Formats: sequence, structure tokens, C-alpha cells
Amino acid sequence: MVNGPNGEILFVNRAGLEMFGVTQETIAGKTTRDPNYQTMLEDGTECPVAMRPVARAIRTKKPVVSEVLGWRRPGSDEMLWTLVTAVPQFTETGEVRDVITTLTDITDRKNAEAAMRRASELNRQILLSAQEGIIVHDRQLRYVLWNPYMARMSGLKESEVVGKHPLELFPFMATSGMYADMERVLAGETITSQDAYFDVPQTARKGWSTNNFAPLRDAEGEIIGVVATVHDITERKRTEDRLKASETMLAQAEQLANVGSWELDLKTGQSTLSKNLREIYGLTPDEEWDREDYWERVHPEDRERFRSLVRNATAACQPFEMVLRYRSGGAYRVHFSRAIQIAGPEGKTEKSLGVALDITEQVRAEEELRQLSSRLLQLQDEERRRIARDLHDSVSQKLLTISLNLAQFAKSDDVRTKHGRHILADTRRTVRDLSKEIRSLSYLLHPPLLDELGLASAIEEYAKGFSQRSGIDMEFEMPSEVGRLSKEAEMALFRIVQEALGNIQRHSGSSRGKIRLALEGEDVVLEVADEGRGISDDETAKRPAGFGALGVGIQGMRERMRQLGGRLEILSGNEGTTIRAVLPRVGEESDVSSYLIGG
Repeated sequence: MVNGPNGEILFVNRAGLEMFGVTQETIAGKTTRDPNYQTMLEDGTECPVAMRPVARAIRTKKPVVSEVLGWRRPGSDEMLWTLVTAVPQFTETGEVRDVITTLTDITDRKNAEAAMRRASELNRQILLSAQEGIIVHDRQLRYVLWNPYMARMSGLKESEVVGKHPLELFPFMATSGMYADMERVLAGETITSQDAYFDVPQTARKGWSTNNFAPLRDAEGEIIGVVATVHDITERKRTEDRLKASETMLAQAEQLANVGSWELDLKTGQSTLSKNLREIYGLTPDEEWDREDYWERVHPEDRERFRSLVRNATAACQPFEMVLRYRSGGAYRVHFSRAIQIAGPEGKTEKSLGVALDITEQVRAEEELRQLSSRLLQLQDEERRRIARDLHDSVSQKLLTISLNLAQFAKSDDVRTKHGRHILADTRRTVRDLSKEIRSLSYLLHPPLLDELGLASAIEEYAKGFSQRSGIDMEFEMPSEVGRLSKEAEMALFRIVQEALGNIQRHSGSSRGKIRLALEGEDVVLEVADEGRGISDDETAKRPAGFGALGVGIQGMRERMRQLGGRLEILSGNEGTTIRAVLPRVGEESDVSSYLIGG
């Protein structure tokens, strides 16, 4: 382009016309300010007319070289960037004749530079905000880049690290082998180090990280350094260590208590069993386990009942407890299990967490204790029977002999004085009272009618005597169809009558009582009721298992019923108390030994 001494456009070549989208006719004679373009500087501000290259070259009479100007049509976002050089031409007198101006289209270059700046800024923002450490080393492994993540992780600022060698700052890199890894990366390898320990002596920061090292290459593919990414896993590592410690403590506690734990994910069907639970179930460490296999090992008599219990509890998202027999090592063991359900957002069970306890030895010990208790009750009854027999056969006979002798002595002539006759009468009266008391004691210890006529007759006879002694009116309801029971059952029910009547006399304050003996289905039911003030549950629980003169206590009643496969119920309220004993007509004694082996 050629401009005149006043800046007017004299000539524009074809490239210039095409660059600005004008024709020679529309442009000729006009100044550079006349075309409808905005002239912009690189900083984004508008370039004043006086500062444009042609105007400056005319004014200063000096060339303006390589000035960057942008041209924009008003209302358009597109920018035409040019590299402008304006060289003044002079007359013989030194005046500016014209200005030869060259404009080179550098729009593509400027756009590329802008794109590179944007990319550079983006990279800078990525480095600043990256949630992992980014490090760059040069060929000598000196630090070139140390991003903010690394500054937070180590406590060392970028200015404290860049330009320095790793071993100057971090001696641990030599002993851990990390520095040797970086040297291998310079040879072309890519290396990842998991759970790498770090120790920053300057800030006392310690922890663990996962590191990735890769070669940094130039445009020709030559290795010019090392780029590393670092992720701080210190918290995760500490959490894992705490979890491992907790799991170790839990395993030790489970082993000490002989308890195992389990977790079931209902979505995936995945089950997790603790080490101790696998031992309780008789599984090897590598042995596969699933729920179906578990239920196959449960005793057939327990399987469907408890499977239904677990299914219903899971469906209702409710906890459950169960005691069942489980085959382990060729024999059945007794396991107690308890579980809770973990609900999901919709309230349905998503996980089930539980514990299992092998209570086989406890059950055996309890059974041995119950057998001992049963044997003690049996020995007690046998001892009472023996004492009653001795009282009847020996002491009573001797008292009878004394009474007869005293009768003979009363008829003899040796009794002459009034005082002697008085002593004799008093002695005979004492003997009669003693004989009566011994007969009562013998009956209390073991009523002969129980062996001779059966339970109903023995109860009626005993209750009538009780009514005479206590003044409490007794009512009886004992149909004949009950018949005879086993010796053990009759003795147990009779002792319950004795204990219940004693409790009425001592505790109820009732003037009336009722005894009912009946058949209800396959059970024999005995009820002893009063119309007294009743007893509370707390009072029942506090009474010792031996209170009462000849009673065995409420606990003793329950034990007698349990030994015979029955149960004892106590119904008490403001209208009185009813002791209800229920026995199968055919005795079914508890047998835990057969329970353990699946009898």
C-alpha cells in the first residue's frame, strides 16, 4: 500500500484489497481512518489515529517497523491481525513524498498464540487445582515443577523445592529405592510404587503415597526429564491400619468368647464370615460356604422352623434369635445365633449382621446340673419315704407299746395316790399327742394313700387334713377319669399341692381354696386356687427355691414339671392366685444328650 504525504491512500495491491474486502475505486484517495474499521492494539485497546504506523512515519520521518495492529468492522467479533511496516519516502528537499506500507496477515498466528495462552492458562489451573501431586524433573532430576498439592502434602513451598536435587531435600528417597526408580525412568521405563513411605525432615510430615513416574520427552522424542504424579494415601493407610487392629482385636475377642460374626448382603448374596465363625462351623480357611450349605447342616428337626424364622425376620426387617443344632465335625453342636437387619432407603432389609455362639458345653453343663437337681429331688422323696416308713414302723409302734403299758399300769394296785394318778394321766395324754403328731409328720413326708389309692385320693385326704388344721375351706374338683399316673408324676403333683396349700396359709390371707385335677386333651392339669391378695412377679422371682416348711418353692415346682416335660404357670391378680401345673399324660423328660447328637 502507498500513502501520500497527508496519509491519503494512493495505491493498494490486490492482496491488500482482498485482505480488507474493498476495491481500488472505493479506497483510492481516502486516509486510513476513512475505511469503516476499528484499529486495535494487542492489549485490546483502540489505537489512536496519530499513533498509527503511517501517521507516525509521516510525523517522525522515520520508519515504523513490525507494528502489530488489529482491524475490526463495527458490529463484528472477527479480528484481522496484521504486522505493519511503514517506510517514508522523501523528496530532494527532504520532505515526505509518500509512505510505502506493508501489511502481513498474521491472524492465524495470533489465533494460535491466543489458543496457546488459553491452553497454558488451563494447564496452570489444572496444576493449581489438581487433587494429586504433579512433579517435573529435568535431565539431572532437579525439580522444575512442584504443584500446590505437593506444597500442601509436604509443607514445602514451590520456591523451596524448584532447582534443587531430590536427595538434598528428601534422604528417604535413597533408602526407599525411589531415587533408583527415577534413574530407571530416565532410561525409558515407567514405574509405579504403591504404599511408598515418605518423611519430610524440614516439616516433620510423614505418611504414605502412591507414585507414578514416566519419562518426559521433547518434540523429537528425546527424554528430557521425569514427570511424576503423587497421591497422598496417608489417611487411607492409617484407616486401614486401625481397621486391621480392630479386626485383630475382634478376632481375639471372638476366640476368647467362642463367638463368631457374619455379614450378609442381600443384594449380592455375598456372605462374610469371621475366622472364628468358620472354625465354629467346622470350615477350613479356603472352604466355600453358602446359605444353602448352612441349612443342609442344620438338624432336620430344626431346619424348617428356624429357616422360616429367619425368612420372616428378614422380610419384616426385624432382629431374631435362635438356638439350633448344627452338624460340625461329624456331630451336632448347639449354636445360639442373634442377628439384626440393616434397612435401605425404602425400609427393606439390605444387610443382615449377626453373631453365633457355640453353647454346646454350656448346655451340657446345664443338663448335668438339671440331672443333679432331679436326682436330689428324687433322693429327697426317697428319704422322706424312708423316714415316714421308719416313723410308722418303729417309733409309732414303740409309742403304742408305751401307751399299752401305761394302760396296764393304770389298772394295777401300784397307783395308790392322787398325785400318781395325775402323773399317769398326763403321761398318757402326752403319748397320745406325740403319736398324733408323728402320724401327721409321717403323712406329710409321704402319704401312704399316694402309693395305695393314687393321686386324687391322696390329694383329697391331705386337703381335708389341711382344712381342719388351718380353718381354710377347701373345694374339690377331681373327676375319676384322670386315673393313675406314673409314680414320678403323682409325686410331683402331690408336692405341688403341698407347696401351694402352704403358700395359701402363709401368704394369701384367703379363707377359701379350690383344687382341680382334670384331663385336657393329652395333658393332665392340676390347679390350686385361692381368693387372696395375689402375688407380684417381682415377689415370685425373689422367693427362694426352698421356702416353706416342707415345700420345694416355686422354682422347685417348676423344676419338677420341667423334668417330666411339663410346665408350671402362676396366674395372680386382685382376685387371688392360681397355681397351674400341666403334664403330658405320658411323661416326656428333657434329654439334652440326645438333643446334642440329634437323637
